[in-house]
Amino acid sequence: MFKLEKEMTPIVVKWLQDNGFLVKTESGILHNCDVVGCLFDQKMVHLRGTLRQKTAIRAGDTKSYAWQPIYKSLVAIELKLIRISDVISQARNNAYSVTASYIAMPREIAYRAIAKARDAKVGVISVWESDCRVILEPTHLKYMNSHHLADSFWRIRYKLAKNLE
Repeated sequence: MFKLEKEMTPIVVKWLQDNGFLVKTESGILHNCDVVGCLFDQKMVHLRGTLRQKTAIRAGDTKSYAWQPIYKSLVAIELKLIRISDVISQARNNAYSVTASYIAMPREIAYRAIAKARDAKVGVISVWESDCRVILEPTHLKYMNSHHLADSFWRIRYKLAKNLE
C-alpha cells in the first residue's frame, strides 16, 4: 500500500485539520516528531487577543490570565511503515509533552501494534489510502512541557493558518 512513510503524512495532517487542529510536520517543535497538532481554546485565544498578547508567554509570567493554557489538545503522531517497537518508543517519549501521543501505521500493521501500544500508553491510528482513524485511544499521562509547546504554536499560528488558504 505505502512505500514511504511520508506518503501517510498528508492523510494524517488532513485528519487533524478536519478536526480543527493547526498542524506542523517534521519540525523541531517537538523532537522532530512527524506530525504535531494544536487545538486552541478559542476563549483563551480571545482573552490573549484582548490583552494584546501577540507573543508567547515567558516562564513565570503570572501578571495576567495569559499564563493559563491556550489549548484544548496537543497531539503528537509518529509515523512508521513496519517498525512497531521503534515507533512506540518515539511516541512514548512524546507523551510527556502533549495531551495525546499516537503512532500511525498502515492499517494491516496498526492492528498488530495495539497490544504494545496499550502497554506503552500511546494511541494507534490506522491509515489507509485516503483516510485514517483511531483504533486505540492513548492513556493520558501527566504532561510537563505542553504549555511551552502550545506557545510555540501561538508564535507561528498566523503562518500556519495562511498556509491553509
